[in-house]
Amino acid sequence: MTTLDCIYIKNFSCPAQIGLYDHEKGITQPIILHLELYGKWPEANFLDYDKIIASIKNILAQQHYELLETLANHITQNLLANFAIQKIILAIDKPLAVKDALVGVKIERTA
Repeated sequence: MTTLDCIYIKNFSCPAQIGLYDHEKGITQPIILHLELYGKWPEANFLDYDKIIASIKNILAQQHYELLETLANHITQNLLANFAIQKIILAIDKPLAVKDALVGVKIERTA
C-alpha cells in the first residue's frame, strides 16, 4: 500500500463573492478555507504553498458563486489539475451566514 504525505493549510481567510440570496450579491464576505493536500513530493519537486494560495485567490476573484459546494468543487478541480496532488480534503466556513453558528461545507476529491 502506498502512503501519502499531507500538507495542510488551515484558517486561510479571504474575501469571496458568495451567496444565493439577493443581499449577498454584489458584495464580498469572508470565507475561511481549510485544506489537506495529499501526495508524494520529493525535495526537488515540492508543493509550493504560495502558488496554492495564489491559485485559490485567483479563483475567488473570477466570479460570484451562489453555493459553497460549487466553489469547493471548482477549487478542488483546479488544484488537482494544476498541482501534483492526489487527494484533497477541503472545508470552507462561511462565518457570517448564520447568527450563533459557524456553517460551511467539506468535500473530499481524488485525482
